[in-house]
Amino acid sequence: LALSVRRAERAAQDSLELVARISHELRTPLSTITCAGENLADSVVSPDDTRQYGQIIQREGRRLHKTIADILLCCRLQTRATEVLNLQPTRVDEVIDRAIEDSRVVVHDSHVAVERAVEPGLPLVQADPDALRAAVKNLIVNALKHGQGSPVRVSARGQRGGTISIDVEDRGPGIPDEDLPHIFDPFYRGRPARDGQV
Repeated sequence: LALSVRRAERAAQDSLELVARISHELRTPLSTITCAGENLADSVVSPDDTRQYGQIIQREGRRLHKTIADILLCCRLQTRATEVLNLQPTRVDEVIDRAIEDSRVVVHDSHVAVERAVEPGLPLVQADPDALRAAVKNLIVNALKHGQGSPVRVSARGQRGGTISIDVEDRGPGIPDEDLPHIFDPFYRGRPARDGQV
């Protein structure tokens, strides 16, 4: 009975943490859209700035849409990965290009250089292109946010045995040892990110 209670408490705690992480991801674009909309509704925006405000709302709306899509994909993968994944022959270079583009939508104010180094002539891989794009995009976004302004390098190269290695590198401080066991927990943020409100 005590073990069941502890498991139930742990499950409840995990659910609360997941909701808190998801809320954090949604808060920024929602706040930006709300603020821009209020300024437009209150006529505090000059006619010359209306187009810029429209672009902000459009950009943050896209960011919100992509974030929600990634959250839904993550939740579906957590519950029934084999049913959700749509495995098909996939071009790694196209996945990386889309991931880089999507990361710029999320981290729209970043001027950090993203270098692309994809080995030419890579074979097709059997993968779910949307899930793979989301994974690579997440790594790029983390590198842009936590790399302390260092260039981000995204590379792909063939390996022995017909596999392909995709690497995302930055020259930031790295992940603290205490956070390493949690790097695959959905929406987990380490202490430096929480303390610095990144």
